[in-house]
Amino acid sequence: MRKLKASALFIFGLSILFYFFFDYCKHAPGIGVSNPFAEDPYDAVGSFGIQLAFLSALLMLVCVFRPYPQKEAAPCQVLLTLRAGLAALLSVAITLAADGIGLARAVVTSGIFPAVGSLAGLVGGMALLTLASGWVFARAARGQDVPSAPRRWGRAVIVSALAIVILAFYPLAWRNSGVPGGVFTALTGMILLFVTAWAITTAVFPAIEFEYEDIFDDLTAIFQGWKMRAGRLTALLAWMEKTAGLPPVRKFFGWFSPRKHRWSLVVLAAVVIGVSLVLVEALVEGLSPNLGRVLLVIIVYVGIEGAGVALGYALLGKYLGIYRE
Repeated sequence: MRKLKASALFIFGLSILFYFFFDYCKHAPGIGVSNPFAEDPYDAVGSFGIQLAFLSALLMLVCVFRPYPQKEAAPCQVLLTLRAGLAALLSVAITLAADGIGLARAVVTSGIFPAVGSLAGLVGGMALLTLASGWVFARAARGQDVPSAPRRWGRAVIVSALAIVILAFYPLAWRNSGVPGGVFTALTGMILLFVTAWAITTAVFPAIEFEYEDIFDDLTAIFQGWKMRAGRLTALLAWMEKTAGLPPVRKFFGWFSPRKHRWSLVVLAAVVIGVSLVLVEALVEGLSPNLGRVLLVIIVYVGIEGAGVALGYALLGKYLGIYRE
């Protein structure tokens, strides 16, 4: 598990750096304005890519560092750890591939522009860091005793090739044709990110049925581990545990448990993230004085975010061990 822990730290660090890379390329003076992959559908790939990368990397950290009764994780839990790490790496890699396609397309259609060298250097540097993290991950994954099944490489190749073709030849005029065209373009990028990540991840580590502990079991194990080592805080943690076990509290949180109500937490998360993105954009670019426009922006952001969270959750929620029946 030592190699897996090192790999989890590398990948989590990569996901954090990936966010700053995405934000810098989009908003840096002299770069963001002329950045061709700061516009949809490429921007949508990156927007959801940073979310999937961070969540998957965080899941890997939780899985690999939680205490296990047997001192070592069971093969099924190791498999969930590997799936989460691969999903995080693919989120970064797919986004960088989309960025490269958007950059190359801009050069081919419009010629060399001042920021192209800086953008290419940033994408290339990020790609090297991703390859290094992938190498660490591959070394940690090699030889792990995990459940296996026949791999479906054909589907992964077809989906990846289709994504490349769509990003290379997508009619960019659609994104400027009004709200419907802009929304459709953003949804296209979002779908390409999640479907491609799902196709490749499930080819490397196929989806098979087995008994496993989900993220809530992981968090419970971490909490119990803290309580055993809390010293003077043991009484406080015991009180928190007792409070959480009260019927009204259990009923309240039960409404947001994917084990009982699969979509409640997802809807809440989508709304919170969507509104947060609107607030961030308002702080960066300012808020329009037109109330109707503000409401439209909120609806569009929350709607697209909700669609992305729902699609990612449907494709990868159970696969990554976020919940179990």
